[in-house]
Amino acid sequence: SIFKQELKNRAVILSVSFRLSREPCANIAYGSLQTALANHAQPIRPADVFAAVCAIRRSRLPDPTVLGNAGSFFKNPIISVADYALLLDKYPDLPSYPVHSESSSDTSSKHGIENRELIKIPAAWLIEKSGWKGKRLGAVGVHTEQALVLVNHGGGSGHQLLDLATRISESVAAAFGIKLEPEVRVL
Repeated sequence: SIFKQELKNRAVILSVSFRLSREPCANIAYGSLQTALANHAQPIRPADVFAAVCAIRRSRLPDPTVLGNAGSFFKNPIISVADYALLLDKYPDLPSYPVHSESSSDTSSKHGIENRELIKIPAAWLIEKSGWKGKRLGAVGVHTEQALVLVNHGGGSGHQLLDLATRISESVAAAFGIKLEPEVRVL
């Protein structure tokens, strides 16, 4: 997005206009969404997709009214095919997604990457493999169900959370040679 690149910290979105089709067209290319709607009656309505997305999110992410969190904390890193091939030799279960793929499928891909230039690696996988999933440092920690979500168990400060994020990022860099970037904006 231009708002995360050239206009980062220089623009604020004040309003949004959408042009929507009058004919519903459900995009369920995301793997978890396909699974959730696999046995659903046809045709799949927008309300069905909405309900499935909400259910998936509730199953994976903590309720912020119960456990303070900022959602997904880190971006999924993008690496070269050459770097991916080196990591794949060491970690054959390493999931990946082609960057320029038109589908948003979350199906892991190990075949046909030779013609791709860049590969996206799930940050959650890197964090979990680095031993952080479910780990707690005082009042802050990594969610037990989703390694990409940093949580405040109560009484934690922003500085503690940023310290945790730094430790995670350094740990992933040491193990995989990949630098994690925050998805959240820190003000």
